[in-house]
Amino acid sequence: MTIVMYNLNMDWNKEEIKWFRQLLGLTQEQMAKTLGVTQSYISHLERGKKIPNVLKRLLDCLYEKYRKEGKL
Repeated sequence: MTIVMYNLNMDWNKEEIKWFRQLLGLTQEQMAKTLGVTQSYISHLERGKKIPNVLKRLLDCLYEKYRKEGKL
């Protein structure tokens, strides 16, 4: 098990989004489906597009879910 410390008040950057997705073993398509967005949108984010506040909250929730399940 990997222990990850993350400050939920921090913004997600493109490297962190890709790192987190890969840490969870998700494809862009799987992450997109989980977050209710398109694979293309995840791809754009991983290439450096700005992250809207709504997506930040979704990523924070996804992070917390996997942390509580002991996957992080």
